[in-house]
Amino acid sequence: MMSLSADVMPQYRQEAPKTPPHILLHYCAFKAIWDWIILILTFYTAIMVPYNVAFKNKTSEDVSLLVVDSIVDVIFFIDIVLNFHTTFVGPGGEVVSDPKVIRMNYLKSWFIIDLLSCLPYDVFNAFDHDEDVSTAGYLPDCNDYSYQNDDLDDNVSFFDNFKINDSSHRLQMNHAAS
Repeated sequence: MMSLSADVMPQYRQEAPKTPPHILLHYCAFKAIWDWIILILTFYTAIMVPYNVAFKNKTSEDVSLLVVDSIVDVIFFIDIVLNFHTTFVGPGGEVVSDPKVIRMNYLKSWFIIDLLSCLPYDVFNAFDHDEDVSTAGYLPDCNDYSYQNDDLDDNVSFFDNFKINDSSHRLQMNHAAS
């Protein structure tokens, strides 16, 4: 078994910082497992959203897919709540555990992207019965300039791709902290 000496291990890992009870350490086991779950769900979203936009007609009868996607959206929302309560490493290498500073840091960094990626666009589109919006089984002719895709799912894939960057960034930070 290999052990890290004090000169190799970061200072914040040598001694546990004093944090309020509702604040999670960014390098704790729970947060590391949670970040892996978020990464897996991000890959699911990155694959399923384009697939659904291209090949599925989301209707109110397609409940199973709607339920799974809604559960994923709820988990992403829980991730936002957890990020408001998770420490981070400051510019000087110290662990920042002040709740007000954590909130402001998250609001200035990934909050907007995370919020836009967890909005339930599928729920809104599932009950939209406008025939012009549906793209199920229909690939438009490239020369047909009258075709317009007003489907909000295009925005979902755009914002969900930011979730991949956020998840991989957090996993890299946790790995670097280990």
